[in-house]
Amino acid sequence: VWLSNISPHLAQYAPVFREQGYDTKDFLLEANSQDQGELLAALDAADIKKPHKKMLERRLNDLVNSPRAKALNGSSASAAGTPTSSSRAPHEPSERELLDFLNKAPIAMHWLSGTGHVLWANQTELNVLGYTAEEYIGQPIMKFCPDETPLVLEIFKSLGSGNAIKDVPVRFRTKDGRIKHLLIDSNVNWNADGSFKHTRCFIRDDTARQVREARLRVMKDKEEELAIAKDVFFRKIFHEIRTPTHCLSYVVDAIADYFEQEASPNEERDSLFRMLQSDFSKLMSLVDDAADASLFHLGRVPILRSRPFGIKSEVTRLCNDLVVKMESGGINGTVVFGHGWEAGSPWSALEGSQDETVWSQSNL
Repeated sequence: VWLSNISPHLAQYAPVFREQGYDTKDFLLEANSQDQGELLAALDAADIKKPHKKMLERRLNDLVNSPRAKALNGSSASAAGTPTSSSRAPHEPSERELLDFLNKAPIAMHWLSGTGHVLWANQTELNVLGYTAEEYIGQPIMKFCPDETPLVLEIFKSLGSGNAIKDVPVRFRTKDGRIKHLLIDSNVNWNADGSFKHTRCFIRDDTARQVREARLRVMKDKEEELAIAKDVFFRKIFHEIRTPTHCLSYVVDAIADYFEQEASPNEERDSLFRMLQSDFSKLMSLVDDAADASLFHLGRVPILRSRPFGIKSEVTRLCNDLVVKMESGGINGTVVFGHGWEAGSPWSALEGSQDETVWSQSNL
């Protein structure tokens, strides 16, 4: 059908083919569809004017001298009935197929000039941003990412230095004003003289990664808020436990001083009382350790408050703890601290953090 449509117009151009030794019909059958479209558009014109004829003659000459035409000329010398061969391999894509591949690829692509203007962009990129080719190609790329001017300048500086970039997040603006998060990979195609020809930019949608990271940030913020709320809750609970425990501890210490002043000690009573003192000591230590652990979990440390405190009761409590441990292990004995508590002795009072000092003594 195509040959029958253009055959009436080919008579005046047949000499172009005959001069080169080609058969018009076979050559046109071999021409690809893009060539056919250009020929058909020129030949089907109602009035082929002289400039059009000159253009068509140049085009036909180019086709005649193409490698495909020369290969066809070589094959035409073969015997009748012998299949003719083409210079293109059986599976080699045509120029039109390659252009279709690039234009409809699942990844956005564009070329930028040395001045940052869009030289070419495939249809995928146009679809992503919502522009037509007329609105996009030829425009400065800054126009489509106005929120990233410093970053785009830095990208061009890096590319101009001969470096390639990979996975660089850039915020583009779509035609309707929405922000589109994209990842860019790019390098430069240089001219033979070393001058800047154009960039090769490959662009992928970064929205999923941005959404995922935003969700992680929200989850992290919520976890931190929950940790702070838990810390406040537990510290309130520990405060409610610590206050009466300290009060009871002072009462127990006063009773212990009273028992020490008695002339006739009661071993059974004193043993039970030492266990009571030890249990109070463990309870206060447990509350303090739990409060400190909640601080460590938040990346904080306890504040040490230095002040004078008497060490007699603390040492006495430690000695009692040792006696309780000995008795629970079936060992009979006494623990004596071999220093007096007279006023002015180095043991009568200390300056420092009482809780941490007692904790250290207990571990030692």
